[in-house]
Amino acid sequence: MKRQSLSVKTAALLLLFAFCAPAVAGCADASGPAVTPDAPYTGAYIPVSGPTPVFLTARTFASDRVAEKAADDFRLSYADFALRLLSSCAAGNEKGENTMVSPLSVMTALAMTANGARGQTRDEMLGLFGATDPEELNRQVFNYTSSLASGGGARFSSANSLWVTDSGDFKVCAEFIKTVENTYRADVAAIDFGDAQKAAGEINGWCSDNTGGMIPSVVEPDDLPPDTAMALLNALCFDAEWSDKFTSDSLSEGVFHASSGDRTATMMRGKASYYLSGGGAEGVVKYYSGGRYAFAAVMPKKGADIRKYVSELGGKALLGMLDGKKKIEVTLTMPRFSADYSIKLPEVLYSLGMKQAFDPECADFSGLGRFDDGSGVYISDVIHKTHIDVDNDGTKAAAVTAVILPKATSMAEHRTVVLDRPFLYAVIDTEYSLPVFFGICEGP
Repeated sequence: MKRQSLSVKTAALLLLFAFCAPAVAGCADASGPAVTPDAPYTGAYIPVSGPTPVFLTARTFASDRVAEKAADDFRLSYADFALRLLSSCAAGNEKGENTMVSPLSVMTALAMTANGARGQTRDEMLGLFGATDPEELNRQVFNYTSSLASGGGARFSSANSLWVTDSGDFKVCAEFIKTVENTYRADVAAIDFGDAQKAAGEINGWCSDNTGGMIPSVVEPDDLPPDTAMALLNALCFDAEWSDKFTSDSLSEGVFHASSGDRTATMMRGKASYYLSGGGAEGVVKYYSGGRYAFAAVMPKKGADIRKYVSELGGKALLGMLDGKKKIEVTLTMPRFSADYSIKLPEVLYSLGMKQAFDPECADFSGLGRFDDGSGVYISDVIHKTHIDVDNDGTKAAAVTAVILPKATSMAEHRTVVLDRPFLYAVIDTEYSLPVFFGICEGP
């Protein structure tokens, strides 16, 4: 997607927004509006010029944040959220269907959005991640994502964008723009949501660009009502080769005992250096080139239900298993697999405690912006898509999350691990041992 060039001076002028008035109270009862019509407001909207969106990019404005080590309590909260998200998504799938989510992508998109929430709406959104302070969550997400760099043959990227209506009757809060640009390095664009086909095309172009083409689109025109005020997106892209590749002559046909019945699969046989065990389950950690990322897989004991295992695991147990990995030479056999997954998350997030944000009468996003007639916005949809390819060379994966807000009215000992029945897997960073991509393989 071609971006219109902006001088630093012009871009700076476009960011001279007045600050929002104090937040207006949210839904006191089922009938009250999220933002009262007579509330004072002095905001401004981002103008659009020409046939392409105006981008105010992070390459123009430097962040004043300095990355630090992510806190231990954030690490545990992230692991808990990752397991709850994966379990809840898997619960809605038919038996035998593969599930893969990126807890990092979902957390980033929602944390970014939460900066515009107030009252109970904000508390419920922060509660998903075990947080109570939006600025502390901003800082921890910034610290963690800043640590996930490319290098040593592995490529990782994370990008954020904010799309605001150019209708003229929606005033976006300057402080919100400042936060998403400074903390999340977001691209900010004005767009005509009145032309849903064109708007979807622009957003999907950004999505494809930032997932290496692995996810060509995230929204359909029908996902963008004409009164859409804003859309916030996160996109992740990962591409890495195994440190110790599976050779082509190690590939053979084998049987994978899937939840829905045995099936023939292409199995890869090779080596890994770390063995996982705990609670009757066993697994493996196999490193990617450079050592910053690794593939981790955990398979519960024979006869166990993989979904039940995931739902009962808990973040502390998961991190304990990953942190307690043993340096033992492992002969690993696993399937070559590829998966695409797509889900609309409102029902899942509602079940996890994020409720008010989806209620047009109660949602309080008064710190985000408002319409001239006093109306606020709510979250109509959270769309999440993932893609993964795991083969003898390495792994490619991508994820995207879109939040839509319309108007409200891996050596002495040796082990052998054969992943030939459903297993839990993750692409993890090796500093924090947190899953960037997280899935259940019920069958290749």
